[in-house]
Amino acid sequence: MVLLKLLCAIFPTARFKLLKPSPAYERLYKPIQRKLDFCLRGTGCIAANHTVNLQGAIAALLQAGPQPGTSQSAYGPEELKEETPFVAPQLAAFVKASARHFSATRTSLIISAVYI
Repeated sequence: MVLLKLLCAIFPTARFKLLKPSPAYERLYKPIQRKLDFCLRGTGCIAANHTVNLQGAIAALLQAGPQPGTSQSAYGPEELKEETPFVAPQLAAFVKASARHFSATRTSLIISAVYI
């Protein structure tokens, strides 16, 4: 959603949908799609189960699933480690914004542990 808002701010009259890129743009597209997948999977997992443990959260981030907006790509632990500097602050912001709906303490511990 943030990416779409950013693109709409830059190109206010255009609408974008991330599809299969041409080979010339694939190198740029893949990291963006992976970040988007991790963020959408993480927020979906936390929203569905605010008491999720670390193993459950990591499993949700790595597996391809029915989360709307994500690709059907499964990722490995190394890819998650590579994207953690981007993903963890995004998920922490989601938890903070959602704190009025559930206790953020447990989920914040999970997000902090992903850094390890």
